[in-house]
Amino acid sequence: MSQLLDRQYRKLENSKESGIRTINHAISKRNILDGEIVISKPKNKPLKLSKKVDGELWNVNFSNDGNQYVNKNLYIAGNLITNNYPAFRVTATANQALSDGDWRTITFASSVHDNGSNFDLSNEYFVAPVKGIYFFSAYLLYEDSFSEHMDDNERLDIRIYSITDSTALGTGLYHVKHDFPDDRYLAVHCDTQSELSVGDQVRVDAYNGTGSTINTYVGTQTALTYFTGHLVCAL
Repeated sequence: MSQLLDRQYRKLENSKESGIRTINHAISKRNILDGEIVISKPKNKPLKLSKKVDGELWNVNFSNDGNQYVNKNLYIAGNLITNNYPAFRVTATANQALSDGDWRTITFASSVHDNGSNFDLSNEYFVAPVKGIYFFSAYLLYEDSFSEHMDDNERLDIRIYSITDSTALGTGLYHVKHDFPDDRYLAVHCDTQSELSVGDQVRVDAYNGTGSTINTYVGTQTALTYFTGHLVCAL
């Protein structure tokens, strides 16, 4: 009987139901007693309220600006929710002349949407805000007029290009096997999925191998030449 009472006494001594302790470092199961309530403020982290119940640590983060910080994912009624999820679509608003034999960065002058404001229109590239896997798609339309028509074995290339790593994340091409008739429109498309780190920069380039200057085509529709992308999952 005395041993049972002794064990119950030790359990009560090792638990703390009243009062709130404040610490300035991260909380863990090892530095909190069962039943204890602790407010912690690690460096560069939000204020956190924690309580240990039956050996499990329960936490909630405070907010001072209306934004809620979570360590992993936020689920609302079973659905994963996050704000400013990276997603963009930019389009060209004017024809662009591409000289022969050079990779040229495509100019996008209009943003249809840019959730999180991660596409830099002044420098023509997307900047990854978080580490993760991203999906990109680029589409270029060319006008093949009489002075620019494509001949046998000439080609037009497109690439989705990592400025950070100096590598092509994805490529596409239009390669003709015979002389192409005049006054046609040529479309080149490229899709890719790539892992990016925070701050990585991605743009769209085109290579003209026709032997003469050729123009991308916009006309009155700004959806004919575009670059779009979004985060698939954060890592």
